Amino acid sequence: MSETIEQIDATLMFTDIVGYSKLMGKDQSLTITMVEEYRAILHKEIESHQGIIVEFIGDAVFARFDTPEQGINAAVAIQKAIFTYNHFRDKQLPELHTRIGLHCGKAAIKNGALFGDNVNITARLEPIAYADGICLSEAMYKAITSGTQWPTLSLGIQPLKNIESRIRVWLIRPAGISYKVKLHYWNQKINRNLGVYRHAIAGFFILLLAAAWYFVPRILVPGYDANYVEITEFENAMPDNSQWGYLKAGITEDVRSQLADMRNIYVVDSGKGIQAPVILEGSIQRMGDNIRIAYRLLRRDGMVQIAGGKLDGAFNEIFILEDRLVAEIARYLSEEFGIEYLRPAKLQVTSSVTAYDYYLQGLEYLSKPTSHENSDKAINLFSTALVHDSNFALAEAGLCQAYRKKFVKTIGSNWLSNAEDHCKKALALEPDLPKAIESMGLIYSEQGRHEDAIKMLSDVLSRNPDNMQASMALADVYSEIDEYPLAVTTIEKAIALQPKNWEGYHMLGYLYLTNNQLKKAVDSYKQVLQFTPNNSTALNNLGVSYMYLGEFSKARKYYQAAVRMAPNAWGYSNVGLMDYFNRDYLSASKMFEKAIELSPEDYHYYSNLADTLQKIPYNEEKAKHYYLSAIPLIENTIKLNPNDAVAFAYLANAQFNLNKKDEALNSLQEAIALKQEDLDVLSIKARIEIEMKEFKKAQTTIKTMLELGYDSVLIMNDPDFDELMQKDKAGNALASE
Repeated sequence: MSETIEQIDATLMFTDIVGYSKLMGKDQSLTITMVEEYRAILHKEIESHQGIIVEFIGDAVFARFDTPEQGINAAVAIQKAIFTYNHFRDKQLPELHTRIGLHCGKAAIKNGALFGDNVNITARLEPIAYADGICLSEAMYKAITSGTQWPTLSLGIQPLKNIESRIRVWLIRPAGISYKVKLHYWNQKINRNLGVYRHAIAGFFILLLAAAWYFVPRILVPGYDANYVEITEFENAMPDNSQWGYLKAGITEDVRSQLADMRNIYVVDSGKGIQAPVILEGSIQRMGDNIRIAYRLLRRDGMVQIAGGKLDGAFNEIFILEDRLVAEIARYLSEEFGIEYLRPAKLQVTSSVTAYDYYLQGLEYLSKPTSHENSDKAINLFSTALVHDSNFALAEAGLCQAYRKKFVKTIGSNWLSNAEDHCKKALALEPDLPKAIESMGLIYSEQGRHEDAIKMLSDVLSRNPDNMQASMALADVYSEIDEYPLAVTTIEKAIALQPKNWEGYHMLGYLYLTNNQLKKAVDSYKQVLQFTPNNSTALNNLGVSYMYLGEFSKARKYYQAAVRMAPNAWGYSNVGLMDYFNRDYLSASKMFEKAIELSPEDYHYYSNLADTLQKIPYNEEKAKHYYLSAIPLIENTIKLNPNDAVAFAYLANAQFNLNKKDEALNSLQEAIALKQEDLDVLSIKARIEIEMKEFKKAQTTIKTMLELGYDSVLIMNDPDFDELMQKDKAGNALASE
């Protein structure tokens, strides 16, 4: 074998088993058997695609190929083989999942071993991949010609540890790109662009954005200078065991649809974090062949009833009853808002009451927790509805949703294909049917078919340019494929057509916030509040924006306004953290106490309160009490998940502050061993190093945090880092980062 070093062109692959350490901790013997079976799968697929295994390292495999095509085909074959392995495996045993990283370029080879930057890049790509996924570098993505036949998601430019240049990365996932996958990377993007809190829990509210695929039948233009009504789901006025309980959701949906079609009156669903000045409540009661629908309109201010009524009739006249109901409500709303009364268009969903009844039954199963049983029942009922009316577009859309749920529950390409077929049938019957557009968009997105999604949404907008939901969805697709300027332009066009629509400004704020244009995000969210002053999501996201701008008093103001609307533990914690950054420790302690009252099982809040009390004179014993209270909660978390690195870090923090230094350092080492690049782990590590006067170590730790994306504004203002910041050399060095 040659002792010389040669340079070769190679496609490199790194793989590992997802959750390997956890599996070993639970059952070492079983895991070793799984690793052997895993290696056998990889050995077979790599060799069958002309690859060479360079090295086995525990659960990791390093391989090389002569061409990018061989590498990607082998990677896809591996994921498919593991899917088959899990499918036929005893369901009582843990499943096997793997991540794969692929890159191509020059590599140095000596005695069969490979060296060089491209080897390091490949190794860093593999951990980025979601379970069952394949992470590709830009070089690899451009080199393959077949990549677009599999579900693909652009992950944008990713920082790789110890790699100077940032690399654009793609994810290919043969099992599909689900919403959960996108949410995983979306949260990572937030943390990378904006940094994370000193304590992890406070970032939770960002999930309230919900900016992706969501449609209502008509544009939503709520605002105190617009006329909008909040519609709650109609209640079931029948006994709990009534066979007619399924009616409420469907009839509520129909009422919303008809009212949303009225000129100058706009609707918002109850529970969306927006409080409307007028509320519509209702109830439904069916007795044999007869039905009663009752309603009342209320002013939120004082909860004064504006109007109300009851409509009785035969169930086979349900469409006539619904039309009468909506006409009455519309008349009262017109009087309340002082606008011209125009009777809403008649409900036209199907010509068959029997088909409609089966459709409503199907909706009930569709709304239940996702399971094959519930989806199958929904499919049967929607199919029966189509027997009675073969042109029932909503039933076709229901079938699309039900098959897609089966796909989400257990990946199966035939289910997604069935879903797509029924969505296409629904859209052929009604090209602008919101449910079908929403489901079709999700299907395209999960398969990485972004061009198809763009075409469909562009077609919707060509027919209806002021469809804000379609504009938002299109912008979201552009954002997914890293076309940020196109995303912004799309929303700006929508806002120009609907300058009073709060949703457009909200989506624009989301785009600015996730791309670190914080001042623009502030302006956008303030515009939202002009139209919807009681919008908890906008208030929270204004808090986020101001926090990362270092304006903690303003951040507190908006967090406080949001938590007044909807009191919750993490909301009070957000307010408390802003008080902490403002050095108002007494107020911070009160906020954390409220968080504990609302969520007494969450160790984060006890730790936050204890850290705060330590800053208040004569509260050391009280702080110890809360550290002691946190420890059993943390230990219980670790018992449930022995690989929870953050829990070990919080345990170290509590132990250190209880003067159990050796135990604390052991817990910290456990946390670092599990997740050495976790920002919460590193933050606590830096705090302990500062307390131990190991300032050089702390400075190195904080520089690592900055490299990983922690926001410098938070570091410079965190009270826990004050002592380090006061050190001239450390402070200047960090300030220059």
